[in-house]
Amino acid sequence: METENTRDERLSLAENRDMLYEIFRNNARLLRHYKCVSAVQMAEELNNTTFKRGKRIIDLEYGRANPTTEEILIIAKYFNVSLSDLMQKEARVTFVDEINGLAYVVMKAEVYKK
Repeated sequence: METENTRDERLSLAENRDMLYEIFRNNARLLRHYKCVSAVQMAEELNNTTFKRGKRIIDLEYGRANPTTEEILIIAKYFNVSLSDLMQKEARVTFVDEINGLAYVVMKAEVYKK
């Protein structure tokens, strides 16, 4: 029989997982956007059948699917960010150089706190 504490712990774990996925989705979408690549281009560059012409990338970014551990590793490597940055910090655009078409994205620290 499940106790109230056990149920509360499960809910807390699910909430934390959902928060991590939300941060991941936002970061992946922002990093891809500011790298100026479409989901299809990213899928082609990754050369991974998991991402199927960009549909999987869009599904991950918009919360229609949750990423596998392998997908998180592949995406972190693609954007050259650490796993903790991708999953626990919020990406923010800090400077946009419209003349040269450059955008600088940094990972804001201490977003995920328990």
